[in-house]
Amino acid sequence: MIVIQNLEKFIQSTGQSDRQFLSKAGIKPQSLSHWKKGTDPGISNFVSIKNTYKTLNLNWLCTGDGEMTIKKESKVEEPKEEYIHKSNISQKHIELLEYTLQLQKDLIDHLKRELAKT
Repeated sequence: MIVIQNLEKFIQSTGQSDRQFLSKAGIKPQSLSHWKKGTDPGISNFVSIKNTYKTLNLNWLCTGDGEMTIKKESKVEEPKEEYIHKSNISQKHIELLEYTLQLQKDLIDHLKRELAKT
């Protein structure tokens, strides 16, 4: 699963062990091994990871497209020409983009709820 492979790359880029990385995000250390075996990581874990590692690019995490990290104040990029024509996009790519979008929407909803609590 590309998400787990990319997550492992990101963890490695932080210089932390899997255990340190997940613990810092408030996730059980054994979770990564479960995800590698096919268990769905769930949106809440991605929210925790994104809240902890704010520069992680969720689009890259889910699809491998773009840079691994984003600048805090990054601008939305114009779509590349290859993405403009649907005939050039595979169904799998569309599903990954939809999944990324859902992760981002869920993250926004979660952050709004957290903000409302304050």
